[in-house]
Parts: sequence; structure tokens; C-alpha cells
Amino acid sequence: MGKKKMLTAEQKADLLLPVTSVSNAAAKYRVFAYINEYTEKVECKRPVSTGVEIEDSWERQDGTLFVQMFLDNNEARSRINQRTSLALVQRKVPDHWGVVTEIDQLLITVRIGSHFELKDSYYRNAFNLELTENRKGYTNQYDAISKVEKYESLHDKLMYTVPDVDFDLAAFNKLSISEPTITATPSEKPLVKLNPEQERAVQEITKDTDTTFVLFGPPGTGKTSTLVEAIAKLVKSGAKILICTPTNNSANVIAEALVDRGLKDSIFRILAASVDRFDLSEKLKSVTVRPVFDEDTKRIYYPMPEKLNEYPIIVTTLDSAWRVKSLVDYVFTHIFVDEAGQVPEMNIWKPFADFGATSRLILAGDPKQLGPFTKASMLADPQFCYNDSMVARLANNPDIKTDLRFLIILTKNYRSHKAIVDSFSNIFYDGIIEDTQPEGHASLCKYQALPNVGFPVVFHSIKGDVFRGRKRWSRSSQNQPEAELVVQYIQDLVANQGVNEQDIGVVSFYRSQTDLLHQMLGRQSKVTVDSIERFQGGEKRVIIITCVRNGKNLGFLKNPARLNTAISRAKQLLIMIGHADSLDTLPDWKKFIDYCRENNAFKQGNFI
Repeated sequence: MGKKKMLTAEQKADLLLPVTSVSNAAAKYRVFAYINEYTEKVECKRPVSTGVEIEDSWERQDGTLFVQMFLDNNEARSRINQRTSLALVQRKVPDHWGVVTEIDQLLITVRIGSHFELKDSYYRNAFNLELTENRKGYTNQYDAISKVEKYESLHDKLMYTVPDVDFDLAAFNKLSISEPTITATPSEKPLVKLNPEQERAVQEITKDTDTTFVLFGPPGTGKTSTLVEAIAKLVKSGAKILICTPTNNSANVIAEALVDRGLKDSIFRILAASVDRFDLSEKLKSVTVRPVFDEDTKRIYYPMPEKLNEYPIIVTTLDSAWRVKSLVDYVFTHIFVDEAGQVPEMNIWKPFADFGATSRLILAGDPKQLGPFTKASMLADPQFCYNDSMVARLANNPDIKTDLRFLIILTKNYRSHKAIVDSFSNIFYDGIIEDTQPEGHASLCKYQALPNVGFPVVFHSIKGDVFRGRKRWSRSSQNQPEAELVVQYIQDLVANQGVNEQDIGVVSFYRSQTDLLHQMLGRQSKVTVDSIERFQGGEKRVIIITCVRNGKNLGFLKNPARLNTAISRAKQLLIMIGHADSLDTLPDWKKFIDYCRENNAFKQGNFI
């Protein structure tokens, strides 16, 4: 990206503005959006791959067409993932678009989203694969920035200044917790038992006020359960709620939790065109709609139910929230943004610009986990603060983080063994996260490969040569000795500890290492091997981390949030494989390695 030609002097100045007011934020966010748009345009001009042939195709019972293509190019495959939108381009044939649904070693499967009559000639002639631009997304972003800047009624809710209320804060924060007032109706399932912190959060979320509130939910602390109980209480009082999340996966998680809570008749899930309804769980299919393509008008529309306005809860992604305005007639009373720590603050402005004037804004997330991601390398520079989410901004404000009217942090972990909880609690949360000894938490404490039997955390140091991927154009890295050690642990856990493959997750920070492990484990393996981004928000009984890099160039590992997100996925056993001497040069990694050493949980060598 040619920085000097791309930005004007004014834009460069705006990029450095501190986010201390709406006007500053708006100017800065316009440049953020411009850089992201520019980067995407440049990326889309460069084909993902050329000369790609269709190897197979099939039609599902609903008429949806899938094609399978051979993509033996690591660099090309590094530019796509599941749900990447692609244009299939061939000479003298109209372009068609599709969505990647599966990446299996050297084969990719694409669900065709436009009318596509598969002809024999398509098999004989290769296609070029190109990325598609998200033009509507950027138009919506610019519009949202302008609206928020213009309408002063929205400004106080963004909390660039703390509301000035004269009262005894210390006494307020010590108020006793009253018993939950929600009562289950015959159509609802029994209430989840909440702890005092969660009950207090529900009370604050459901108060009759328009002040923005943050639910700070570290890993495994019951953030989703707390949100669901608060939403259930609000719906009972007649509230109209819009729930937005950064991804479709996170939208599905909270939608399913609401269905499980007995709110199936109150919820409607609006999908993006890129999502296949067949990928949804059965419990969500009946409360979901996705757009369809009208062959006559050549336009995409939503076949909405006649009584959509009777649903008090709408769930969608931040990128699809703009569609909601034309689909419902009522005014929302609350906007919930779940996993708000994963997106830049300007993304939250999208639904906030349209619905914020009448709504209370509730943010839920963890600013200590992986934050916003951008392909624009320029914005990775910390001085521009692109990775600062709204949750992080508010959680770091000394006047907000100690005031329970504005922010509550959950501290009871219901996921992991104490040894695992203590590792990330002490490094990232000042030691305030406590374990609750969840069921089965100690089931792998007697694993014989543990250097300290009874302490289910291991740092296994090994120095393996780091190579680029198998192909000369690959920019990713792989470490064969680390991969071999990962496989040893998996085989031993399955054979000698009775662990199911599907209960094991392997976190790799590099795509080439992921490919290598998939190849070594075989296509029949049920072990999940994926990037840390894909693991975020999930959990596994066993987590094995392969760090890959060593020496001075540690790349992705320099981001502390990656370490926190990785180690906090584990429930009963955590194994980290890497080169201790190299990782000791990074402060947070050193703390983890020292923690293992202090607890006799450190080992080294090529074998378990």
C-alpha cells in the first residue's frame, strides 16, 4: 500500500487523533474505513488463483449447487477461509459468485449463490477465482459515522465523558443483591442459578435508564447465561431488543441460548446471504430467515414472516444490522452487542446510528481476548489504536471500571481446572478470576505424561527448525518436530486416557502448521486443528498449542491476547509446545513458562 499517495495530510492528522470526543472519533473512523476499503479494493484486484478447474459438483435437495475445486496453492488458500465470498470468472461466461463452505487440504468446496447452470464446458475450461468487494458494508459504515456525528442525542451514550451524578458511589457499589425477580412461565425452562455478580449485572442491565452498560466477561465466567437472563427479564417487561454480534457463529451461540431458555417464540434470527441455513442447528432453523435471489427482478430480498413485528428479539450480525430497519416497524428499547471486544468501536456505530436514539446500549465482551482484525497492515501500528474496542476504552477508564452502574466484571470461572484458571488469571486479570471446580475438572490430573501428576498444565520445550510451507510461494510457517510431538500427545491421550478425538483441540498460530497437522492426522481424524481466531469463544476438554516460531522473529506470538485466548480454551488439560528460550523474550509468555517451572510442569525433548 502506497501510504504517501493513499492519504492526504488531513487524513494523516485525523489518524492520530485521540478518541476523546465524538468529533475526534468520527474523523478518525472515517480514515479507518477508508484504509480498509482501499486495502480491500487492492486485494480484490489480485486474483486469488488462476486456472482453477472444477473437480466435482452436486446439487442439494433444495436446489443449491456446490462445486469442488483443486487449489494447490498455499498462498491462495491463505487468502480465503470458510464463508469467504468468491467470484468465479471465465471468458465468455457471466461471472458467478459463491461462498467457500469447506477447505479440506487441497480441495475447496464452494456453494454457488447466483443462478448457475453447470455445463460440460465448465469442466473443460478453468476459472479464475477473485475476491468480491463489500461495497455496501463501507457505504453503511460511512453513513453510520455521519449519523452519529450529526445527532447529539447519541453522544452521551458513547461515554466519552462520564455521566455526572451526585451520589455515594461506595455505598451504591456495596448494595446487597436482591433475589431474582424473574419467574418462569409454563413455556419457559427453569432459571439458571446465577451467582451474586451475575445477579447484580442482571439488575443493572434491566434498570430503567438509558446509560450505556458493559458486562466484562472473562473466559468461562457465564457471560452468555447472564445476558440471557437479563434479556428474559426485559422481554417480560415489554422491551424490544436488537442483539448484534461480530460473527454469525457468535450470533448463533446467543440465539441458541435464548431458545434453550424458552424464548423460541420471542426470537427471530436474520442471516446474511453468505450463511447456509442448512448449517444451522435444528433449534434455530424455525426461527431464522436468510435472503433469496429473485430470478425475475434479479434482486435479493428477505421472505419475512407476516408477524415479524410480534417478535421482541431480533438477532443478527453487526454487518447485517442495517437490514433490520426496513424489516420491523417498532422502536427498539435496547441494543445488545455481544463479543463487543472483537470489533473496532466504529463497527458498533452501525446499529447504534439507526437505533441508538431510543435504545439503551449494552456491551458484553472481554477486552483481554483477541480484539479487532484488519487486513490493512498500516492499521496494525499501535499508535493508530485501531485494535481498541469500545469495551476496552470503557474498561480502561478509571471512573467507569469501578462504578457498578456502568461496568461489572464477572470473576467466577465455570469452565476450567484451577491450574488452568490461575495461569491466565494471574497473567492477564490481576489474579481476580477464581475457579469453581466444575464437574470433571480433575479427570485428567493423573495423566502419566504430566511432569507434575495432579497439575494438568504442561510447557513442553522443543526447538525444531522452522520452514515456510511446502510451496515456494507460501508465506506461512511450519515446524515438523513440534507437529510430531502434537501427534504423540494426541495418540497417547486417545489410546491410554480414553479421551475422544472430538474433545481435543489443537491451536496453531500458522496456517501451514495447521495444514501439516491435518495431513499427519489424516482425513478421518476428529481432532479440531485450527487458528486461534476460530477457537475464540469455544472450549475443549484438551487444548494443545503449537507455537511454531523460535529465534528472534516471533511474529504473531508478540500479541499477548493470542496467548490469553489460547490457554483459556482448555477445560481439563493444557499442553503448550514451543521453544522456551525464544518465548522467554516475550513478557507474558515468560510469565506462563515461569508459572510452569514453579509448579514442576516444565519438560523438554522430542518425546512425551
